[in-house]
Amino acid sequence: MTETEKLIEAQFNRLPAKMQRALNAVPWKSSVKEIALLNKISLEQVEVVERETMFILYGFENPEDYIKNLIREVEIDETTAINIAEAVNEKIFKAIETVSVPEIIPPNLPVVEPDFAQGSVMVKKGEVAHDIAHIEPTTNNLQPTTDNIKPEKPKMPVPDYRYPNGKDPYREPLV
Repeated sequence: MTETEKLIEAQFNRLPAKMQRALNAVPWKSSVKEIALLNKISLEQVEVVERETMFILYGFENPEDYIKNLIREVEIDETTAINIAEAVNEKIFKAIETVSVPEIIPPNLPVVEPDFAQGSVMVKKGEVAHDIAHIEPTTNNLQPTTDNIKPEKPKMPVPDYRYPNGKDPYREPLV
């Protein structure tokens, strides 16, 4: 992997997760090629248009500089650059803005089972993951009742572990 590819990958990873999923969901590279070829530019210029579009999408460049960058880098006239920018805006930028990528649900959340009888997999309004009612703790339900109090065991006296005359018979005397 070249240094440029590492830099591009690092910038992509800095994007918000929703933007990353949207960029992966929209075939923006093929759309850029199609738009560029419709404006009758060479294949080398198509690659430069693709790169400049990627710079905007990944946040390397300001979108306001897109037309100026196309004119300078692709070496095309202002009219062609405007046509490409308008088409890219309509087919790519707006598509990425409006794409609805499903949110990836963390695996540690409770799952609501689908209603297979009606063939519905969507969660219905008001549907819950369990039927157990939530009980707010109050001072009444925290007080012990006579039902759950266990009788105390009788206390045993602690054995006397002191040695006669204060000497341990298993140790050698200190000299």
